[in-house]
Amino acid sequence: MKRTANRHDVLALEAQGLPVDLPANTYEMIRRGAAIDPSAPALSFFLTAAGYREAECWT
Repeated sequence: MKRTANRHDVLALEAQGLPVDLPANTYEMIRRGAAIDPSAPALSFFLTAAGYREAECWT
């Protein structure tokens, strides 16, 4: 993978445009991730800032 080292690299990436095959919604994104690795967490979050060390993890 080529690194982005300077302004020219950023402009070249932007000129390529966005990938065509982006998920249409959150459900589609999670579904695709599950197809890649079914044992990976689907969603990880914390309910409050104070609870950041004990994140909820849904598979």
